[in-house]
Amino acid sequence: MSSESSRVSTLDEASTLAQPRPTPKHEFEGHEDDIWSFVFLHDNVHIVSGSEDGTMRKWDCDTGLLVGEPWKSKGGTIYALALSPDGKTISCGRDNGNVEMWNTDGEMSEDIWTGHSSSVRTLSWSPSG
Repeated sequence: MSSESSRVSTLDEASTLAQPRPTPKHEFEGHEDDIWSFVFLHDNVHIVSGSEDGTMRKWDCDTGLLVGEPWKSKGGTIYALALSPDGKTISCGRDNGNVEMWNTDGEMSEDIWTGHSSSVRTLSWSPSG
């Protein structure tokens, strides 16, 4: 027996042991291109997604509806999002090599970190912020 045929995905295995695979509650529709990253906000109600279309969008997880207008700036594709430990700031890594800071209401800070020579594809906050 090959090792590939004996492998079972962890999600499939867990689904058969405890309960069926979860069914998505909503389809979040609105981005014009692929979503590369998302973060759950500390209120346990909202998520923010970042997309290849260059926008971030805030969603209500209970309804699946978009909250407000898309968050836009001129940096191109959004590859990475990270929520600060205090839950008040979202860092956004873009195709142009910039890292932007946004509050959870969609207002961009004037602080834009520059200097990367290519896309910022991952972000993380230190536990101390």
